[in-house]
Amino acid sequence: MTDADGRTHTIERLQSLLNRLSASDLTLVEANDLRAQVLDMLSESSAPAPVDPGSSPFRLRGRPTMACEALCC
Repeated sequence: MTDADGRTHTIERLQSLLNRLSASDLTLVEANDLRAQVLDMLSESSAPAPVDPGSSPFRLRGRPTMACEALCC
């Protein structure tokens, strides 16, 4: 199995679990089990992805200003 196949399988499995979690006939016992499975899958695949520090929409450019600073009081 290639890396892409593994990711596809993981995504499909997560979608299946989340779909079942949103079912109207879900029991509390089943919900607890499904939540544990989702958390396990997420913790297994939580390797941090490389991030380009210049690509963040939240990167600050200069001193942040508050909305009220634009008004003269």
